[in-house]
Amino acid sequence: MAERNEQVFARVRQELDNNPTIGSRDLYEIGQGVDKSLSTETLQQFHARYVLPIKREEAARKGGGRRRPRRRGRKPRSAERTAKAGNGEDRSDGRSSPERERVRGVLLDFARDFAEAESRAEIVQVLSKVDDYVDRIAPT
Repeated sequence: MAERNEQVFARVRQELDNNPTIGSRDLYEIGQGVDKSLSTETLQQFHARYVLPIKREEAARKGGGRRRPRRRGRKPRSAERTAKAGNGEDRSDGRSSPERERVRGVLLDFARDFAEAESRAEIVQVLSKVDDYVDRIAPT
């Protein structure tokens, strides 16, 4: 990691304390006034080395900073939906349970064949047989 000029760092901190909304480009120009060798750095490098650490420090001190969004659990299914979907009875769309099981079996075969494919060529081979799976689901 490149060395950080502490004089520039102190000046950037001072400027951010005085004006928290000042932009990195302005700070970069101020920093170049303190140390001419900063002109060899890009604006991104300057920002990462001088501005970002100060802003992170400030956010941590205020108790802010980056937070992960709270994960929400799945909503429980209603008892009616659970019973309807999982008891093997006829569905409201008129399909019988044996038909559903046959389609489910074909889709699981497809998924298993796809998961077992180890190379791109094998994946393409499985995908090229998609019509065979469709024929097994909906014979013509």
